[in-house]
Amino acid sequence: MGWGPLIFLAMFLAFVIWAALYVRPQGGFGYVQEFPGVRFQPEPLLANPSECAAWEFLQRADLGQAHVFAKVRMEDVVSTRGPQVRRFIAHRSIKARSIDFVLTDSAFRPLVAVDIDGRPRRAGVAAAPDEFEDRMLSLAGVPLLRLPVGADWNQMLKEWRQSEKT
Repeated sequence: MGWGPLIFLAMFLAFVIWAALYVRPQGGFGYVQEFPGVRFQPEPLLANPSECAAWEFLQRADLGQAHVFAKVRMEDVVSTRGPQVRRFIAHRSIKARSIDFVLTDSAFRPLVAVDIDGRPRRAGVAAAPDEFEDRMLSLAGVPLLRLPVGADWNQMLKEWRQSEKT
């Protein structure tokens, strides 16, 4: 057996990885396409009631020079580094995720990510997205403040500030 089958296999695998990363289904390379029978319309609200309440709370809170951003893409807060194929796989795992709020300093560097927990999470599958988010932010060195609905957010914010000072 010569090198021919191995080279063919390597080229085939490279093509499969390339296609999975760069080719969009039914649309080629980002070309505009029509979706027969599908209507596009604006969402009536960009935030649920809990997120609206948190936005109001964060706007009223004494945050110093911090800026509040809502519905921030995880990929805008956490970047990936490493070997190219692994980096692309890691990036795809964070690409569709978002963080409820991010507080930044005056240079727009993330200070803390804020996630609103609307309902208690069950163990297992339901808790997996939260655990993944916690891990990715922790690996990137971005603190995460979880604000459960119904909790005393003033006290939680005060405790976070104290922890930041130490």
